[in-house]
Amino acid sequence: MPYVDHERPVCGLQARGFSGTGAGPADVDDLVTDYLAEVRAVQPHGPYALLGWSFGGTVAHAMAVRLQKEGEQVELLAILDGFPAVAGPRKRWAYDDPQVWPAIRDSIGHDPRTPESPLAGLGKDGLDALARVFVDLSNLKRSAAGVFDGRLVFFAAGKGRAVPTTAEVWRPHANGEVEFHEIGCTHGEMTLPAHLAVIGPVIGRLLNGLPGQPDH
Repeated sequence: MPYVDHERPVCGLQARGFSGTGAGPADVDDLVTDYLAEVRAVQPHGPYALLGWSFGGTVAHAMAVRLQKEGEQVELLAILDGFPAVAGPRKRWAYDDPQVWPAIRDSIGHDPRTPESPLAGLGKDGLDALARVFVDLSNLKRSAAGVFDGRLVFFAAGKGRAVPTTAEVWRPHANGEVEFHEIGCTHGEMTLPAHLAVIGPVIGRLLNGLPGQPDH
Protein backbone atom coordinates (compact mmCIF):
# COMPACT_ATOMS: atom_id res chain seq x y z
CA MET A 1 0.00 0.00 0.00
CA PRO A 2 1.28 3.53 -0.72
CA TYR A 3 2.30 5.65 2.24
CA VAL A 4 -0.27 8.39 2.91
CA ASP A 5 -0.14 10.85 5.80
CA HIS A 6 -2.87 13.47 5.65
CA GLU A 7 -1.33 15.26 8.64
CA ARG A 8 1.81 16.03 6.63
CA PRO A 9 1.06 18.10 3.53
CA VAL A 10 3.88 18.46 1.01
CA CYS A 11 4.78 22.00 -0.03
CA GLY A 12 6.75 22.37 -3.27
CA LEU A 13 9.08 25.24 -4.13
CA GLN A 14 9.10 26.54 -7.69
CA ALA A 15 11.80 28.65 -9.29
CA ARG A 16 10.60 32.22 -9.70
CA GLY A 17 11.61 32.18 -13.35
CA PHE A 18 8.41 30.28 -14.16
CA SER A 19 6.20 33.12 -12.99
CA GLY A 20 8.23 36.26 -13.58
CA THR A 21 10.85 37.86 -15.77
CA GLY A 22 12.92 39.61 -13.10
CA ALA A 23 16.54 38.89 -12.36
CA GLY A 24 17.15 35.44 -10.92
CA PRO A 25 19.28 34.62 -7.86
CA ALA A 26 22.95 35.53 -8.05
CA ASP A 27 24.13 32.36 -6.33
CA VAL A 28 22.92 29.38 -4.34
CA ASP A 29 23.02 31.40 -1.10
CA ASP A 30 20.64 33.94 -2.64
CA LEU A 31 18.34 31.12 -3.76
CA VAL A 32 18.37 29.60 -0.26
CA THR A 33 17.42 32.95 1.28
CA ASP A 34 14.49 33.27 -1.11
CA TYR A 35 13.28 29.70 -0.58
CA LEU A 36 13.52 29.90 3.21
CA ALA A 37 11.38 33.02 3.17
CA GLU A 38 8.73 30.99 1.30
CA VAL A 39 9.05 28.09 3.74
CA ARG A 40 8.72 30.33 6.77
CA ALA A 41 5.64 31.98 5.31
CA VAL A 42 3.97 28.58 5.69
CA GLN A 43 5.81 27.35 8.81
CA PRO A 44 7.70 30.05 10.74
CA HIS A 45 9.69 27.60 12.88
CA GLY A 46 10.88 24.00 12.83
CA PRO A 47 11.10 21.16 13.05
CA TYR A 48 11.43 21.02 9.26
CA ALA A 49 11.57 18.05 6.88
CA LEU A 50 13.28 18.82 3.56
CA LEU A 51 13.52 16.79 0.36
CA GLY A 52 15.04 17.72 -2.97
CA TRP A 53 15.61 15.99 -6.31
CA SER A 54 18.67 16.64 -8.50
CA PHE A 55 19.81 20.27 -8.08
CA GLY A 56 16.96 20.59 -5.61
CA GLY A 57 18.85 18.15 -3.39
CA THR A 58 21.85 20.45 -3.40
CA VAL A 59 19.59 23.34 -2.42
CA ALA A 60 17.79 21.30 0.27
CA HIS A 61 21.14 20.51 1.89
CA ALA A 62 22.13 24.20 1.84
CA MET A 63 18.74 25.13 3.31
CA ALA A 64 19.15 22.58 6.10
CA VAL A 65 22.61 23.88 6.98
CA ARG A 66 21.35 27.48 7.03
CA LEU A 67 18.35 26.59 9.20
CA GLN A 68 20.57 24.87 11.74
CA LYS A 69 22.91 27.84 11.86
CA GLU A 70 19.88 29.97 12.67
CA GLY A 71 18.90 27.70 15.56
CA GLU A 72 16.14 25.74 13.86
CA GLN A 73 15.62 21.97 13.97
CA VAL A 74 15.71 19.94 10.76
CA GLU A 75 14.26 16.52 11.50
CA LEU A 76 14.74 15.03 8.04
CA LEU A 77 16.95 15.79 5.04
CA ALA A 78 16.31 13.54 2.04
CA ILE A 79 18.10 13.89 -1.29
CA LEU A 80 17.00 12.24 -4.53
CA ASP A 81 20.07 11.79 -6.74
CA GLY A 82 21.45 15.24 -5.93
CA PHE A 83 25.09 15.97 -5.24
CA PRO A 84 27.10 18.36 -3.05
CA ALA A 85 27.78 21.86 -4.31
CA VAL A 86 31.33 22.12 -5.64
CA ALA A 87 33.02 25.48 -6.06
CA GLY A 88 35.14 26.09 -9.14
CA PRO A 89 34.80 26.40 -12.92
CA ARG A 90 31.63 24.99 -14.48
CA LYS A 91 30.23 24.87 -17.96
CA ARG A 92 28.23 28.03 -18.55
CA TRP A 93 25.14 27.63 -20.66
CA ALA A 94 23.77 30.16 -23.13
CA TYR A 95 20.02 30.32 -23.71
CA ASP A 96 20.47 29.43 -27.39
CA ASP A 97 22.90 26.57 -26.80
CA PRO A 98 21.60 23.61 -28.87
CA GLN A 99 22.52 21.26 -26.02
CA VAL A 100 20.09 22.87 -23.56
CA TRP A 101 17.12 20.71 -24.53
CA PRO A 102 19.09 17.43 -24.62
CA ALA A 103 20.39 18.32 -21.14
CA ILE A 104 16.85 19.00 -19.91
CA ARG A 105 15.72 15.68 -21.39
CA ASP A 106 18.52 13.85 -19.55
CA SER A 107 17.70 15.69 -16.32
CA ILE A 108 13.97 14.97 -16.17
CA GLY A 109 13.94 11.70 -18.11
CA HIS A 110 11.96 12.78 -21.16
CA ASP A 111 11.62 15.58 -23.72
CA PRO A 112 8.96 17.98 -22.39
CA ARG A 113 8.32 19.28 -25.93
CA THR A 114 6.69 16.02 -27.00
CA PRO A 115 2.89 15.74 -26.97
CA GLU A 116 2.92 12.80 -24.55
CA SER A 117 4.98 14.69 -21.96
CA PRO A 118 3.16 15.60 -18.71
CA LEU A 119 4.70 19.06 -19.22
CA ALA A 120 3.25 19.51 -22.71
CA GLY A 121 0.44 21.58 -21.22
CA LEU A 122 2.90 24.33 -20.36
CA GLY A 123 2.66 25.63 -23.92
CA LYS A 124 5.38 27.56 -25.71
CA ASP A 125 5.71 30.29 -23.07
CA GLY A 126 5.97 27.73 -20.28
CA LEU A 127 8.54 25.65 -22.14
CA ASP A 128 10.58 28.78 -22.90
CA ALA A 129 10.50 29.57 -19.18
CA LEU A 130 11.60 26.01 -18.38
CA ALA A 131 14.65 26.40 -20.62
CA ARG A 132 15.52 29.79 -19.07
CA VAL A 133 15.20 28.41 -15.53
CA PHE A 134 17.38 25.42 -16.41
CA VAL A 135 20.11 27.69 -17.80
CA ASP A 136 19.89 30.19 -14.93
CA LEU A 137 20.10 27.51 -12.23
CA SER A 138 22.88 25.66 -14.03
CA ASN A 139 24.90 28.87 -14.19
CA LEU A 140 24.52 29.81 -10.52
CA LYS A 141 27.68 30.38 -8.51
CA ARG A 142 28.11 27.52 -6.07
CA SER A 143 30.09 27.20 -2.89
CA ALA A 144 30.25 24.48 -0.26
CA ALA A 145 27.21 24.95 1.98
CA GLY A 146 28.79 23.45 5.08
CA VAL A 147 28.00 20.33 7.08
CA PHE A 148 24.52 19.18 8.04
CA ASP A 149 24.28 18.03 11.66
CA GLY A 150 22.02 15.00 11.47
CA ARG A 151 21.00 11.99 9.43
CA LEU A 152 20.97 12.49 5.67
CA VAL A 153 18.96 10.07 3.52
CA PHE A 154 20.37 9.67 0.02
CA PHE A 155 18.49 7.97 -2.82
CA ALA A 156 20.81 7.37 -5.78
CA ALA A 157 19.93 6.33 -9.31
CA GLY A 158 21.34 2.87 -9.94
CA LYS A 159 21.29 3.03 -13.73
CA GLY A 160 22.93 5.19 -16.37
CA ARG A 161 26.31 5.81 -14.75
CA ALA A 162 29.66 4.22 -15.55
CA VAL A 163 30.70 4.47 -11.88
CA PRO A 164 28.11 3.51 -9.22
CA THR A 165 27.14 6.19 -6.72
CA THR A 166 27.62 5.42 -3.03
CA ALA A 167 26.90 7.01 0.33
CA GLU A 168 30.48 8.32 0.39
CA VAL A 169 29.39 11.19 -1.86
CA TRP A 170 27.60 12.87 1.05
CA ARG A 171 29.56 11.65 4.10
CA PRO A 172 31.85 14.74 4.24
CA HIS A 173 28.73 16.95 4.25
CA ALA A 174 26.77 15.38 7.13
CA ASN A 175 27.85 14.77 10.73
CA GLY A 176 25.31 12.03 11.29
CA GLU A 177 24.44 8.82 9.50
CA VAL A 178 24.14 8.84 5.71
CA GLU A 179 21.38 6.33 4.97
CA PHE A 180 21.80 5.11 1.40
CA HIS A 181 19.21 3.62 -0.95
CA GLU A 182 19.92 2.70 -4.55
CA ILE A 183 16.88 3.00 -6.82
CA GLY A 184 16.76 0.90 -10.00
CA CYS A 185 16.35 3.80 -12.41
CA THR A 186 18.18 6.59 -14.20
CA HIS A 187 18.39 10.11 -12.80
CA GLY A 188 15.49 11.37 -14.89
CA GLU A 189 13.26 8.40 -14.03
CA MET A 190 13.48 8.84 -10.27
CA THR A 191 10.20 10.73 -9.91
CA LEU A 192 8.15 8.28 -11.99
CA PRO A 193 5.32 6.68 -9.98
CA ALA A 194 6.95 3.24 -9.88
CA HIS A 195 10.09 4.61 -8.23
CA LEU A 196 8.30 7.03 -5.93
CA ALA A 197 6.37 3.99 -4.72
CA VAL A 198 9.70 2.68 -3.41
CA ILE A 199 10.94 6.02 -2.06
CA GLY A 200 7.68 7.08 -0.39
CA PRO A 201 7.50 4.28 2.20
CA VAL A 202 11.13 4.90 3.20
CA ILE A 203 10.36 8.57 3.81
CA GLY A 204 7.21 7.57 5.71
CA ARG A 205 9.15 5.16 7.90
CA LEU A 206 11.72 7.79 8.76
CA LEU A 207 9.10 10.39 9.60
CA ASN A 208 7.18 7.92 11.74
CA GLY A 209 10.32 6.96 13.58
CA LEU A 210 11.21 10.48 14.59
CA PRO A 211 10.55 11.66 18.15
CA GLY A 212 7.04 12.95 18.58
CA GLN A 213 5.72 11.44 15.35
CA PRO A 214 2.63 9.22 15.54
CA ASP A 215 2.69 5.61 14.37
CA HIS A 216 0.47 4.69 11.41
